[in-house]
Amino acid sequence: MLAWTCLLGLLAATTRAGPTRIVGGNPTTIDEYPSIVQVEFRSGSSWSQSCAANIVNKHHVVSAAHCFDGVLFNVASRRIRAGSSNRNIGGYIVHIDRVTNHPTYNTRTNDGDITVVIKFVIKFKLKSEILNEKVQKALKNTEL
Repeated sequence: MLAWTCLLGLLAATTRAGPTRIVGGNPTTIDEYPSIVQVEFRSGSSWSQSCAANIVNKHHVVSAAHCFDGVLFNVASRRIRAGSSNRNIGGYIVHIDRVTNHPTYNTRTNDGDITVVIKFVIKFKLKSEILNEKVQKALKNTEL
């Protein structure tokens, strides 16, 4: 039993991606891609980033539907972090009002795996003086 536990631990350690790496990706910063935001998941009292989204305008982002689905999914267990190059730190926290998964989204085939995070809510006023330059740049030409 101890050998099995050690083997599982070793396997988990070798297959886990580092906190700043996307498998097959290249290092970059928010300066190069200011419209990319983190989708964070709450587990208990802690938050962790596992998905990303792209800013459409100051009230909407687009992401993968599988990031906003599941038996235990609840809008309060997701949030957006904008304006940070670092996973789980920095930038601005944005709380989500609601999401709409594509009507053809299928969990078995992943067809239609896209969602729109609708009317995300910033806990403070969305004024240019409180947003950093990176988020302002992403929002500049996105008004619908």
